[in-house]
Amino acid sequence: MRGLLILSPLLILLCVSCGGPSQNTQAAGTASATGGTTASGYDLVPLALTNEPDVPTTGNFSLHFTVYDASSDSQGALNVGWRILQDGAALPASAGDVSGVIASLPGNTAVDIVAQLGGVSAGTHQFTVEVDAENSHAEYIETNNRAQLTASITAPAGAPARDLFVSGAHANPTSPMPNAVSVTFAIVNVDPTQADGIPWSVSEGGVVIASGTAATVPANGQTSITAGPFSAAIGAHTYVVTVDPANLIAESSETNNTETVTLTVRDPSVAPTDVDVFPVAYHLHPNRDVNGNLPQNLEIHFWVYYRSPSGQPPINVAWHISMDGALMPSGMNYGGFRGVLNNLPANTSGVGVGEGFSYLTNIPIGPHVFKVVVDPANLITEDDEANNIGSDMPAVITIAYAG
Repeated sequence: MRGLLILSPLLILLCVSCGGPSQNTQAAGTASATGGTTASGYDLVPLALTNEPDVPTTGNFSLHFTVYDASSDSQGALNVGWRILQDGAALPASAGDVSGVIASLPGNTAVDIVAQLGGVSAGTHQFTVEVDAENSHAEYIETNNRAQLTASITAPAGAPARDLFVSGAHANPTSPMPNAVSVTFAIVNVDPTQADGIPWSVSEGGVVIASGTAATVPANGQTSITAGPFSAAIGAHTYVVTVDPANLIAESSETNNTETVTLTVRDPSVAPTDVDVFPVAYHLHPNRDVNGNLPQNLEIHFWVYYRSPSGQPPINVAWHISMDGALMPSGMNYGGFRGVLNNLPANTSGVGVGEGFSYLTNIPIGPHVFKVVVDPANLITEDDEANNIGSDMPAVITIAYAG
């Protein structure tokens, strides 16, 4: 006879039987495990691994399995741990009932477990139940502690799925020393609910260099991450930044989870004494009216020079528009006031040049002073740090009307 015992967060059915455990045969996937009975010693075996419902969805999915001690030990094993893997990787705690401990498991006794899982991505996945993964218990047989099941997960019809993607990945600094390589990026969450426990990684040539987990990413917002510092050899490197690298999270798009960052690690023995980046020239659109005034919506075109007679490698140059002596905060209602000129080449005979473009909206009416600032965080080592703020724009630009 079975007695029903409800333990939060798991529903556990404890079955004690003299003839061995009963097994659930309503499997929607294909489960496999083997067991045995011994006269002495433990033998901890996961059996009857199934999924419910028969056609599981990303928001409605559970694994049912039985943990059986196929021994005759009356006291049995104490504190038997179990865990669930998806596609060979451990699931984060935020995924639901991903692990647990059975306080006592006497010989020839089984415990039925129902593990509720959430956030499983759509697609075909292999799930593995491991019992005593740390080998804390000496067993007569150690090769039957795993059961596996393959299940196809579908997204609910019409259900919106979140989208996580990487944005703004860049080297920080752009030309680092060998022991000071860092990559900065943002994880963006397109969903009306907060995302928790989002894994990320930075890899080169398929080898993970750095990894971690973003504790929270706000609803329809983003979280900034800096990976590093870590070490790299002198020369060019290409890193791939990936969010949710194991595809543990159901998303509306799985094709935008990566961005690539290219950087060159500098030789410490070569000082970049000939590197200089600075803004020059500008163009305003639309042109000023007959009174010399401009509308609230304004385009600023400008150019950035990268001077390096010795031919230093291309670099990424960040830029920012300032208004009235202050860098515009991201929370203000302006558009396109910052950016990065990627892979700006040096010109050994003169200067390397790159064009920037800024579109500002809803500028307050009145006189203002705008400046183009390059490398505002001083990430680039230059022989002249005093010319990073453009000096050739008009002293005052008057915004006089809407439009």
